[in-house]
Amino acid sequence: MASDSTVGRLREHPPDLFDFDTIYQQHSGWMYALACRWLSAPAEAEDAMQDTFLTFYRRAPQIEHPSKIGAWLKRVLINTCIDRLKNAKKHRAEELRADASDGAPAHNELEIDLAEVTARLPEKLRQVFLLHDVEGFTHREVAEFMGITDGTSKSQLFHARRFLRKQITAERRGAR
Repeated sequence: MASDSTVGRLREHPPDLFDFDTIYQQHSGWMYALACRWLSAPAEAEDAMQDTFLTFYRRAPQIEHPSKIGAWLKRVLINTCIDRLKNAKKHRAEELRADASDGAPAHNELEIDLAEVTARLPEKLRQVFLLHDVEGFTHREVAEFMGITDGTSKSQLFHARRFLRKQITAERRGAR
């Protein structure tokens, strides 16, 4: 999140509203750590972070509340990571189909790909699940980030976990 001094400085200099170097220095550390938790490769995390800063650079004039830069960056970064995971999943599925047609050995039938099962969750449930159970945010933080209530966050997490249990159970039964 932006420090009070950054917010004050941003308010004092409205014509040059955003000092991009300062914003990068203040936010790049936690952004990289967050992207690394979502994405498996450090290079992917760096790319997601760069895409997020490019989006920020293009949309900075549209940001109404400079004090919310940290929250805005976090939302854009997580959405960027989610998009990258979706694209990677599609690419992986295409490679598996190509390998199967080449006669390559199939994966162990009892192996369950949690990322694949998680990707089947409806969008809102997946976001709550990833933010709460994977990233470790509290329900209050998840609610604030997603613009929902604490109760909705708890309810969606319950439904996400139930959905995942059913999917994993079904896959285990189907693999036997």
